[in-house]
Amino acid sequence: MPCPWYDGGYCTSPKLDKPSNEVVVPERCLGGTSYKTCSLYVELTSTTKKGIEEFASIDSDKIKELKPYPLLHYLNYAPKSGCEYFIVYEHTGYYLAYCKVLKRLLARHEIKNCEMFNNTCPLRRYALTMLRKLK
Repeated sequence: MPCPWYDGGYCTSPKLDKPSNEVVVPERCLGGTSYKTCSLYVELTSTTKKGIEEFASIDSDKIKELKPYPLLHYLNYAPKSGCEYFIVYEHTGYYLAYCKVLKRLLARHEIKNCEMFNNTCPLRRYALTMLRKLK
């Protein structure tokens, strides 16, 4: 059984500020119960949420700014992506996905790509390259 905090090559432990692939040790994360000895492991309870699934609160002013269109943006499930630029908002019983690189809500068809191909996303690679240049 893999670690409950391991998701798509990323550690999503609540002890981290954001999901990271730098702390992942596949032998530990994916094997047996040795992940419980990891310093980032936290017991999963009903009050803890997976780091990547923690939903940002959203107020009505932000909703007006984002201008969601129900047929295009509303989801019945909480999408998951290992991308640090992917944010999920909960709103009126639905979920919205936002890309920090594009600075806009993602349409349903775009979200599937974020979920499946976050490691190869050209927008994510571009953002990471720009961050490295700033350092």
